[in-house]
Amino acid sequence: MYPLLQWLRFIFASPMDASIVLLRVTLHRLICNLNFHENELTAPLTRRGFIPSLFYHKKLRILYLQTLTYNSTMSQPHIYTNDDIAKIGNTLVYFAERISDLSKTKLLKLVYLLEETTIRKCSRPFLNLDFEIWKLGPVAKDLFFDFSSTEQYIFKDYVSAHPEEEGRVYISPVTQFDDDEFSDIELSILDDVVKQFGNLSAKELVELTHGAHSPWTITAKQQGVLDDLLNNRVYTTDLKIDFNSLLDADGRDAYAQHLEYLQASRSLK
Repeated sequence: MYPLLQWLRFIFASPMDASIVLLRVTLHRLICNLNFHENELTAPLTRRGFIPSLFYHKKLRILYLQTLTYNSTMSQPHIYTNDDIAKIGNTLVYFAERISDLSKTKLLKLVYLLEETTIRKCSRPFLNLDFEIWKLGPVAKDLFFDFSSTEQYIFKDYVSAHPEEEGRVYISPVTQFDDDEFSDIELSILDDVVKQFGNLSAKELVELTHGAHSPWTITAKQQGVLDDLLNNRVYTTDLKIDFNSLLDADGRDAYAQHLEYLQASRSLK
């Protein structure tokens, strides 16, 4: 085994003391600062020239993705329970069954719009994913990595990613949709999102998320990165979308309380 991979395997398999957490978070930060191009499966050049070749090494990619499901309550990349994976995976299947020629970019935008729509209507998240501010709008980074990988890890039992010409990636279901994880309201919202946005192109959905009063624009402006994103000086950030701009005072209180409930219930699992 390569010395680098031995080192990484030690980091990912070690007990979660402070030094290991720091090493994992540092690696996570380095990887997430890549300037990903949406239509390329190979890593573009960055100021950190050695990172793309490391990240796009198949074994390293799998090791990194394994950290996403590490069972720990300490600060980590987003941790997924089996229930989380089942609900997210079936959401992906729902879209993939109903929308033909579903590209990676379009699916990522639909997942975001599902979350935004649910928060607008119910003051609560649908999937409770972290959406980061990237050039092409809000992106659930973990989904992006999984769909871009040469070997999927997290959602491989639900959807399959197929590279096509010019580096585009299309998504298809590998199983049938299972509604056990969803309430009647959630199923209705899923249907509404497909009807409202399913016929739009990936480009149109990106433009929609870039609206003047969208959470992407508001958060990017507040964080001082909007101009850099619009002028191609920055392609990815680790800044999280703030959905509070969608809600009034009562809605923000309800949203905060629901996030606290989700965090508390997760700690009991």
